[in-house]
Amino acid sequence: MPERLAALDTEVLLAIEGGAVNCVTAHSILRSVGFLFRATPTVMQELEKAQYDVRREYTASLAQNLLGSGVLQALGVVSTRMDDLKRDVTEIHARTMMERNMLEDAKYSNDGDIVALIEAAYADCVFFITTNKELLDRSDALSLALIQICGMRALLIVHPDEIIEAFKTL
Repeated sequence: MPERLAALDTEVLLAIEGGAVNCVTAHSILRSVGFLFRATPTVMQELEKAQYDVRREYTASLAQNLLGSGVLQALGVVSTRMDDLKRDVTEIHARTMMERNMLEDAKYSNDGDIVALIEAAYADCVFFITTNKELLDRSDALSLALIQICGMRALLIVHPDEIIEAFKTL
């Protein structure tokens, strides 16, 4: 079976490490059907930043654990850096999507979220698993924009609970 990838956003990775049942279950289900997982470069940067956030001690501890030797690999999570060309093109696409107000009226989402979606699409991920309500509320429009603006394959933006529901017969 060819490997299939699912991108995990920062909050989902932290929730898996923290033992959040729905995130752990969704991860286990996908892993059992042959998925590997991707932490995009943006997610890795967010984890690296979070590990030093003294205002969020628990989150910092989870991020430190995830970044420890072999932890991500044990979870089946891979992360690779993007080459300069892909990074530049990603920034151009993200700017275009932001100019089209893809996150209009969003209070918590920003261009970093758009960049992470584009990075996941570049990596040929099937899913972008997130708990970010603002991204989930705009998932159809964002997925279509990735195809239209960026010329990328479809990327399904889903909540861990949607994974559990879709695969519950397994």
